Amino acid sequence: MQQIRYQLGFDCLFTVDPRGTSGGLALLWKYAPEVQIQNFSRWHISAVITSGTNSIPWKFTGFYGDPDRAGRDASWSLLTHLNTYGPSPWLCVGDFNEIIDQSEKIGGALRSERQMENFRVTLETCGLTDLGYSGPHFTWSNCRDAGQLIHERLDRATANLEWCNQFTNVEVSVLAAISSDHHPLLVCYSKKRRRRRRPRLFRFEESWNTDRECAEVVKRAWVGCISGGTGFQSVKSKLQHCKQALTGWSSSNFEIHQRSLLKKPNGWSLSKVQQILRTER
Repeated sequence: MQQIRYQLGFDCLFTVDPRGTSGGLALLWKYAPEVQIQNFSRWHISAVITSGTNSIPWKFTGFYGDPDRAGRDASWSLLTHLNTYGPSPWLCVGDFNEIIDQSEKIGGALRSERQMENFRVTLETCGLTDLGYSGPHFTWSNCRDAGQLIHERLDRATANLEWCNQFTNVEVSVLAAISSDHHPLLVCYSKKRRRRRRPRLFRFEESWNTDRECAEVVKRAWVGCISGGTGFQSVKSKLQHCKQALTGWSSSNFEIHQRSLLKKPNGWSLSKVQQILRTER
């Protein structure tokens, strides 16, 4: 692994030794940002990341779910336990060896609904949301002949709401599989700049109801949010997800139009602009 670290240009390396010819994990990083190993097992490596002097530390976990179905419950217990460790912002990426629903598998027998439900519940309990992806839908293949070929989406990047609020422009790319039955994942992100001014208060605008797309934005955000906790906490997370989706959607559909109206000649008063906006609803 030291030779691989050198060839890839990384400064530091932490490994979990394999058992026999199977298993084994490795985390490689450069001197910046600061990385401190928090805990590890044969199934995971967790580290606390600090990007700068004044930055908020966050947690990264590289996770490997037990490939044996009998050991899957132990994997979910471990993931739930890792959720109890700080810091609060958490990015968890890895091969979970499980799918969320039947659309994430082609070929072979159907996955047990109980298996998938246990995985979904674990993600929800931990407050982890799938960050999506670009590229191939399936991340693993058994590389068999056509009659026995199986494709599954076993690898994914997830994060909790605190991490998503700290970082922006998150992109998860599924790269080409080379000399492996898994596609590697590349997660790119940038840190949100802190603003000294008070955050803008979110309000649902009546004019949004005139656009049929608004209801679809809310529906996709609500259904697509795998929120943490149950009851009120679950509803709160879903509402926050809808707020973020509506804010982004409205900025590209309404605010540009309103700004163009405000740039009319000086003879146009604010009341005139407001009147025009009302008539266009």
